[in-house]
Amino acid sequence: MRVRHVALAGCWTAIAVVMTMAPALAQPTSSQLSASRRVAIVDALLAYPVFFNGQAVRVRGVIETSRAGVELVARGGRIPLLGATTAPTTGPDDVVEVTGTFLDVGRFAPNDPRLQRFDVASLARQRLNRDWPGAGELLALLVDAVEPAEAFPAPSVRALALSPDRYLSHSVTVVGRFRGRNLYGDLPKAPGVSRWDFVLQSADAAVWVVGRQPKGDGFDLDPGARVDTGRWLEVQGRVRVDEGLVWIEASTIGISDPPDEPSQARPPTPVPQEPPEAIFSVPTEAEEEADRAGPIRIQFSRDMDPDSFEGQVRVAYEQQAPSGASRDKAKDVVMLATLSYDAGQRVLEIALSEPLPPFTPVQVTLGKGIVSTTGEALAPWTLTFTTGQ
Repeated sequence: MRVRHVALAGCWTAIAVVMTMAPALAQPTSSQLSASRRVAIVDALLAYPVFFNGQAVRVRGVIETSRAGVELVARGGRIPLLGATTAPTTGPDDVVEVTGTFLDVGRFAPNDPRLQRFDVASLARQRLNRDWPGAGELLALLVDAVEPAEAFPAPSVRALALSPDRYLSHSVTVVGRFRGRNLYGDLPKAPGVSRWDFVLQSADAAVWVVGRQPKGDGFDLDPGARVDTGRWLEVQGRVRVDEGLVWIEASTIGISDPPDEPSQARPPTPVPQEPPEAIFSVPTEAEEEADRAGPIRIQFSRDMDPDSFEGQVRVAYEQQAPSGASRDKAKDVVMLATLSYDAGQRVLEIALSEPLPPFTPVQVTLGKGIVSTTGEALAPWTLTFTTGQ
């Protein structure tokens, strides 16, 4: 843990940051990201577009073609497929497996090179009656391949993650790698069913396990400790799906040997990545009567490198000079705050060591050294708000 003080000119008061982001929150490297896909269901892509935006995914459903174009349909949800046509070997009820890149089209410029091959403007006019969508208004898959979905010979983490409806409410037994409380950002959100919820991962797929502590004969794993991840567990329980999340309500948990993980037959097509953005904050920009004690939360559009926040986050407020004194008599008071990064939610939390002064303008600045897990830099970003009483 290291404290870094930031010297500021004028009468802005710096709040230095104590970096407490544990190694447990480490993200995959860019080479790992480019070599793998995330298995998902259509519900998850629609429910968590910020999490999946720009990521290579593998998903199953039925292809439907209409005047609106080619779509992948599953559980009532629909996603347009860019660059795909109905394969002649598939019928209207045949389940297919689609590999491609998930895009929140409204987060891209109309002249973005990733979209130049497709008439996205016509699609936007058909669906939205305007030439280009806003963020979250048009979600699509940039397709690499469409293939008939192969049947699973037995339940597995991958089978549950791709086709949970087949096992819904059934008792299954699967083997996977313990990944703690989503410490590697495998999934977009936790179900919040129990205090022991943890992620079970195998190959390019992951599901949640809830309702039972990961401990037993000869093992006691901590969902918050990266040192415990990597152990292989056999989990038995019933399958549930809700809000795009798949989980197992565990009845038994035991230690297991690693299985033969399926290889990815087709590597994902490299897609240029857009720079990350700060897309939401609490407090919001120009908010008045903000909570003096915080915490301050900032959400990003991409997975971020937790280590890059060090020395790049500044919180400052303008301290009033004593009555009758000139402005340059204001004192700089250094305070401490703690940073923590939630990889699953892509949220940076800044916890202040003491409340900010009342009725005071506050400025939060993120520096240009902050980067995504694939190396794209965040443009310098500033949030301003005013504290309340």
